Parts: sequence; structure tokens; C-alpha cells
Amino acid sequence: MPIAVTCASCGAKLKAPDGAAGRTLKCPRSAAAVSVPHSSSDARQSGIPSPTPFQSEEPSHGAGVANAPITRPLIGLTDAICPYCNHKLGSMPGRKKKCPACRNAIFVRTRPQDRARILVREDELPAVENLWAVHRASQPIRTIEIVVTLPLERVHRRGQNDDDELGFAVEWITAGDEGLCPLCRPLEGIVLTEDEAQDMIPRHESCRCCWTPANVGEDKSKQKRSQKSIQEAIDKLIMAEIPKGSTRTIAQQKQRSSWAGAKKTIAKKRPKSLFD
Repeated sequence: MPIAVTCASCGAKLKAPDGAAGRTLKCPRSAAAVSVPHSSSDARQSGIPSPTPFQSEEPSHGAGVANAPITRPLIGLTDAICPYCNHKLGSMPGRKKKCPACRNAIFVRTRPQDRARILVREDELPAVENLWAVHRASQPIRTIEIVVTLPLERVHRRGQNDDDELGFAVEWITAGDEGLCPLCRPLEGIVLTEDEAQDMIPRHESCRCCWTPANVGEDKSKQKRSQKSIQEAIDKLIMAEIPKGSTRTIAQQKQRSSWAGAKKTIAKKRPKSLFD
């Protein structure tokens, strides 16, 4: 008879075959080690909660029987509690910190299912990244159409002035959480033309950055719009690619870099907001 167990890392309810009794298997969801007891009674004696039998996601074919959809537990803690020892923290941390009680590192992440800020253990980080990978793969490609109405006299005036062009642009948006890497952080808020933005995202493998429409009346206080500020941001992350102790220059690193943005030319003339 299959043995029911629960993954202590992600809470997934699993069912192991009889031949796996006494062995340690890997949870297919969180990749954490799960010890399989010799029987369900052994699980209760060892302190491991005995879960309800595993339910298939396939609907039952029995007459008049309908299985309720499976509700899998969400990973991470949304309360200010240490995920290792359940010590109550003073407040919800905004970035990685050590628990004052057990001294383990607590990691702060964003959960893709509900965008909730969560606290997780170090061994749960791969599970969170896997959830984000599945979430991104399931998102359809959407086309955003922006319709802007401007006074006719403004359109006519700009049409007569070749030096004052309407520009459709995009703004670089990062994940903005504790897991933000040094290669993406400097690019937060840069505003580029559609041509300049081509092939710049993803910045690296598992990059969570994206583009959002710019020049449509948004708050520009945190944007980098000038050629100088954009180039400084790009140069800063190129410097982050240079190995410590290397005498390589920024120009040399740009030639070696595999990122398309390293060789981009940022025009001095920047696109203007539709509402200026």
C-alpha cells in the first residue's frame, strides 16, 4: 500500500511506493529531501503529520462523484515569523537578514501566485525560482495598444518642427525585491526608444526584468532619461562584469560581453513625452 508523506519544505502531500519505505527521496516540487517512513503509523510516531491520501488531478469516472480541485499549499511565510524556528520578528524584513534567535539567514522573495512578500529558508529558494519560471512560461504574449488624444494645435505645431519629435519609448522595470542582482539594478528606470531596447532583455539567464510603456504621462521622477544618465547606468553594470583583480577596461569588457546592450549606441536626442 502506498505510503503518504508530507514534504517539510513546501508542504506538498506525496505518496511513495511501498518499496521506498525507509529511504530518502527528493520532493518533485521543492527538490528537498523527504524521508519515507516504513508506514503511516511510523510517520505519526516520528512527528511527521500523516496527510490525507494523495488525490489525482484527473476527474473521477465513478457515477455521481466529482473530485474537488486540489489546493496546494503556498510556499513561504507572509507574517513576520522566522521560517526556521518560528521566532516572531519585530517587523517584516525588507531584505535578507539573520534571525535573532536561531541565527539562520532569512530570505525575502515575492511569490508569483499572489505577488505576496514572503519569508523563506535558503533551501526553499530553488522552489521559488521554479515557481517563477513556470509562471513566466504560462503568461501569454500580450500586445498593449495605447491611444493618446492630443490637442490638434499641438500635433500641428510639433509636425512643423523637425527638432521636436514625438517619441514612443519604454522604461526598464526590475523585480525590485531582495533578489535583485547587481547586473540589473543600475538599469532600473532607464527610458529607451523602441529601437534601442531591442534584445536588451533578458539581461542574463533567469532575468525577471521587463519593459513598460513610457512617455504616456507617467511619473518621471525616478527615470533615467538623458543620454548621460543612461550611458552611466550601462557602464556601471559593464564594470560589474569585470572580474576582481582584472586590469580590463570598460571598452575591452564591452567587446567581450555577450549582452546586446553593451554595444548599444544611445542617441543624444531623446524622445519627449506625449504630454510635454
